[in-house]
Amino acid sequence: MDEGQLKNLITVVERLENGFATKFANWKGLGLPSAAHYFQQSYAETISILHSITGESQKDVAPQLKLDLKALFKRTVALLPMSVGYARSVGVRLRPVHKDLLSNVQHLCERPDIRGTNGLAIHVIQMYKQLDDIWPPAREAWEKGGTDLKPDTEFDLAYEQFCGLDNQRRRMQGDYERYARNSWRLLLKACQALHLPEGRVHPGDDFFNNDTRPTYVEYACDSEEFVYGKGKRPGILGIKAILGATLTADQQKRLKNAANASTNAKSSPQTSSEVSTGLEYSMTRINAIADLQDVLRDSEALGSRDQHIMRPDEKELVTPTWENRKETLMMYKNELKALVDEIYKDELKMPFGETMLPTTPNERGDWLRLAEEKIKQARVIIDRTMRFDSSAWKAKKLRLTAYSLKLTRAIYMVRLFSGTPAASRQEIKDALIERLNDWILYEQAWNAADVHIKLHVAVDQETKDKLQRDIEGREANIARLTDMRDYVTGDDSGISLGYDNSNNPLNVQHKSKESDTILTDDTIRTAKILLNNILNPSLPNASDYLLDVREERRRRGWYQKMAQARLTGGPTPEWTHKKVIDPFTAGGPPEWESLPRQSRWERLQYMWVMTYWRFYQLRELQL
Repeated sequence: MDEGQLKNLITVVERLENGFATKFANWKGLGLPSAAHYFQQSYAETISILHSITGESQKDVAPQLKLDLKALFKRTVALLPMSVGYARSVGVRLRPVHKDLLSNVQHLCERPDIRGTNGLAIHVIQMYKQLDDIWPPAREAWEKGGTDLKPDTEFDLAYEQFCGLDNQRRRMQGDYERYARNSWRLLLKACQALHLPEGRVHPGDDFFNNDTRPTYVEYACDSEEFVYGKGKRPGILGIKAILGATLTADQQKRLKNAANASTNAKSSPQTSSEVSTGLEYSMTRINAIADLQDVLRDSEALGSRDQHIMRPDEKELVTPTWENRKETLMMYKNELKALVDEIYKDELKMPFGETMLPTTPNERGDWLRLAEEKIKQARVIIDRTMRFDSSAWKAKKLRLTAYSLKLTRAIYMVRLFSGTPAASRQEIKDALIERLNDWILYEQAWNAADVHIKLHVAVDQETKDKLQRDIEGREANIARLTDMRDYVTGDDSGISLGYDNSNNPLNVQHKSKESDTILTDDTIRTAKILLNNILNPSLPNASDYLLDVREERRRRGWYQKMAQARLTGGPTPEWTHKKVIDPFTAGGPPEWESLPRQSRWERLQYMWVMTYWRFYQLRELQL
């Protein structure tokens, strides 16, 4: 780049700055349909210039020119918060260009330097949040009358690519996982092209659960259950309604009737007991797991698209704490992950398998005492820190210690509800009360930190307003939790205890009398891990072959044992791992070939059903 090219870039940035300063009032003079279109063009150009500056900075240029490019980069980045401010001020008036703006932010996310330190990560979070707030109603993706989706060439291309997936070679587990991952990628691409809310596409954490698993992954495609669902298990027509389609009165009635039907998963072999009384405070293992998922979410939902990661279902999350701001969690990314590794993985040994479940009261007691010790340590640190004058360092310490307290308590509750025999009523009651105490202390610690930031740190008025809303929300939560704790303490009539042993793994999968598949908890855990690998892929260790990481690792281990046996004269090691059979040989759910594929909705329905069925087949694979 020479001086002339730099001046041209500066001229463009000055023009963009003028557009923001005038709030894009000159849209008519530029022949554009509205100020929203002018803003979208300017926003796209801002991102393009950032890419250009970064590309030129990485070249071998003169030192002074590099400094000038750095200054221009900062000047251009300053337009990003202005973009968020404008988007916030005009709101739904940006809907005509919503899809283009979404594409622009995705283009920005392709940069390798999305970090909080340069302002890009925070902007992406804020801009996605604004676009999520003004997302056009799903019904706008449909033609008038709601019978079919609006035409789109990108969708047509995604559908053609999806149909071509069956031409891919599938021989090893890596191929099977790649097949499911490519299906998911193309389904997302299709929904993006149709401008359907992506948050409604995600299978969710309870996808494999017996009483919430979609019926269209295992029922015949010409059955009532496939179309309308069964109990809490959604059918494909329910998905169509969620995506914005208009249903007839008869369809709505049949959906309602199907929702009232009982599911066989609920009648699966289990031993459960629940004592229910006046106050609505009860927990089962499902609720305890939701607690744990909610805590881990703070350490995991830190990517540029974290606004799409939802909290666990409100029906499963009992007495939730106030949701923390993602901008705050972003600053503690490394510390939160370190706490998860230390507490969740190393000290308390989670996640756990069948062999790690406590089998006697003594084993359960030993493990719970270990967790109780960590809880006591966290309580002491929080109490001690809150007694002294606040500082930025103490605010950070309060937040992180409170996080470790909540994480440990959540793990404690999961373990309390796990294993056999079941914990006693008194054990569960005491734990539920202590859980309220820890939730109260957690909220108090975060509030103390936010009060310090609000009073002693230079932040803009908008951030102060957010902090105040958080403080008030936590105070209301503290009052509610305190009232509940005071009411239930020492009073059996004020607490509802729920506990079950239905989580204990069974030796085989059971078929009910109506042929619903009942997956064991062990199968569900394994399948969820494999599904997470599909939805959130990561690069394998460089020491393993990339074609099928697990298979190559097992093979390498066997050959090492074989070499050792030959050197020492020992017996030949036995190859115990059975070959994985292609789980997709059936092609799809029963009668999948009868699925119509003429209209755009029918094609999206086909992609949806086949992708989710492929997710369901992951249960046949091994870790």
